[in-house]
Amino acid sequence: MIPNTAYPVLVLCGSDPNRRELMKALDPQGLLPSKALLPMAGKRVLDWQMEAMIESPNISEIYLIGLSPEEFPSELDL
Repeated sequence: MIPNTAYPVLVLCGSDPNRRELMKALDPQGLLPSKALLPMAGKRVLDWQMEAMIESPNISEIYLIGLSPEEFPSELDL
């Protein structure tokens, strides 16, 4: 039996200003810096992911790469 091991996770959630065609369609005003912040079923995509990862016993740390704390305000205990 393999012991429970927890690993750090990198979540790539930055943006590329040269590749914003999808974001122009989904966020025409340019209010969101990343696709990870798009709303989906009442929450941001990244909120859904973060909640699932926080619940996992196999994840020790979560690193958000590409967003500043100002760009990702959250009620989650981060």
